[in-house]
Amino acid sequence: MYVGNSGICPDHANIGRFIALHDDLIAGPFFEALTRSVLRETGSAGECLAGDGTVVEAAASHYGLLKVEAAQQKAEDAQRQAQDDPDDLDKQGRAEQAQRVHHTLERRSQRRQARGKSSGQLRISPQEPDALVQPLKRGRGMAPAYKPSILANESRVVVGHVVDPSNEVAVLPGLLTQSRKVTGAMPGELLLDAGYWADAVIETSLTHDISLLCPEGRTGGKRSAGSRLYPKSDFCYSEFDDSYRCPAGARMVVIGRWAGNEKSPAYTLYGTPACNGCEHRAQCTRNKKGRRLKRYDGDEAKEALRQVMCHPKAKRRFSRRPAMVEPVFSVMRGLQGLNRFRRKGLAAVRTEFALHVLAYNLGRALACRLFVAPFSGHTVVLALLKQYFAHHQFIAMMMNINNPNPGKVAHAELNLLLA
Repeated sequence: MYVGNSGICPDHANIGRFIALHDDLIAGPFFEALTRSVLRETGSAGECLAGDGTVVEAAASHYGLLKVEAAQQKAEDAQRQAQDDPDDLDKQGRAEQAQRVHHTLERRSQRRQARGKSSGQLRISPQEPDALVQPLKRGRGMAPAYKPSILANESRVVVGHVVDPSNEVAVLPGLLTQSRKVTGAMPGELLLDAGYWADAVIETSLTHDISLLCPEGRTGGKRSAGSRLYPKSDFCYSEFDDSYRCPAGARMVVIGRWAGNEKSPAYTLYGTPACNGCEHRAQCTRNKKGRRLKRYDGDEAKEALRQVMCHPKAKRRFSRRPAMVEPVFSVMRGLQGLNRFRRKGLAAVRTEFALHVLAYNLGRALACRLFVAPFSGHTVVLALLKQYFAHHQFIAMMMNINNPNPGKVAHAELNLLLA
């Protein structure tokens, strides 16, 4: 830190060196230790957690994006230039980066094709290949972006965080593991929005004996405003005779089975001849052969969760979720300026988001203490930071890396700042 005309200001060079030196500790051990103390200060725990994710634009520009063919051509050109001048380190670096961009986009294309989806519109940023080109929030178009995800408790303290290029569902086991390190146990109850309605999420909750509350689909298992067709949830399954009952009362029986492959999982197909002449047909299907239903291995667990979510008590408990987790990203965007990442690369972005979470959790400790007790919140922040100086000596280096006794200087500067 240094003192200028505007008061005490951060020395960004020292902060940058601190982040570079302790990058691997910020998002892990330091976050976990700090959050444990914040939980003690707020008097909260991790018995009930709510999860959410958002989309944050990457530092790379949305101009100059490459498709597969363009990425391949650029990689070949860069490789040829590097071979012509093997002593030029800049050309060698550009060739390696171009190859990485091409291979990353090629892997994404192969994954989409394996799921039976078109990859013709896939694009990538040559400056930041880790970011995925995806829709931004508030209808701001498409751009390279990441998806940070969090778990927060009832006091809105973040106990788990992670950043992934695109998949919120895949990172849930890691979030739960980190929350267990912070709180000492798995949560007893987990509240998730409809974006987490997936077999993998239900399986994870069953594995860890967690009570999961999660509505079905983006519209809660109901028809959206623009849809005229009955959703699958309107069809009742009978385990007794392995059949479905449609909204018109007709019985749908097994008419085929699919063993599954790399593109599609195994399922059982159900249908009925009663669709011919049915008065509900226009609201049910456009298929000339009549309505068809596919039953997958995970449908039994989904039906059980759907029944749970219909219970009034479950609805009341789930209604707490928006107040628990959604204000977290509102604070980060509105007050902390997390509208776009400033560092490039997945590892750097994860560290940047961890710093945002650390700042947010310290703010929660301050807010909860000010709400409960009438004395100065500066005392709380100073006590918390001093505790981490005692247990994590490397944090003191952020204040004065070149000083032979950084901890002493850091304490003196913090006392001056928070006096």
